[in-house]
Amino acid sequence: MPQLVSEVALRDEMFHLSGELERLEAGLREKRRSGRKSARQHLDGPSNTVPPLLGRRTTPAGMRDTRDETPPSPATTRAQDPEATTVQTRRLSLPGYDGEADWVAFEAQLDAVANYENWSDAETAVQLCLVLRGPALRVLVRLPAEDRNALAPLKAALRSRFGWQPEESTAKQLLARRRRVQGEGLRVLASKLALLVHLAYPLFESEAQHQLALDFFLGAV
Repeated sequence: MPQLVSEVALRDEMFHLSGELERLEAGLREKRRSGRKSARQHLDGPSNTVPPLLGRRTTPAGMRDTRDETPPSPATTRAQDPEATTVQTRRLSLPGYDGEADWVAFEAQLDAVANYENWSDAETAVQLCLVLRGPALRVLVRLPAEDRNALAPLKAALRSRFGWQPEESTAKQLLARRRRVQGEGLRVLASKLALLVHLAYPLFESEAQHQLALDFFLGAV
């Protein structure tokens, strides 16, 4: 009899434990479902939007952010803009001279262009040689080789051929009285003195004329 009571009690205990286990399993399954549902809502909801980092710069749609780009160099800008390149590289040029026009007027043009382009005397002489035509070009050919690229003798020869030519005595008097006037450039003064020396002493060698022109130049300034 006691043995039967023990078996009945054991079965009741096992039945009770089985029910507890089922309730625990059901509770775990419910928690898992609730956890998955919460995770899905978290991923799909507005809270998933990641706020922008502090200090991050935003650019309106359709616009390019150029704040971190290196600005283009002037050379690159000119290369990309042919019109700007043309303006930057534009140079003045001299008209041709054949001796028909007044030399004084042409010489004024020559001096103006040379000053604007900042030419040296040697560069100005070369530019002058390039624009000579006809009778003026023959004046260049008759000059000694050492004077063809020298500005003062070249201008003096052209002026003596196509400009006003005073007598030798008059040229000597002008040389003796010649002084630099206010605002007169040294280059212009030297050119005029070289012409007067050439007219006053036409039979002197080029070296002697150069030395005289230098002496008169030093006295004039």
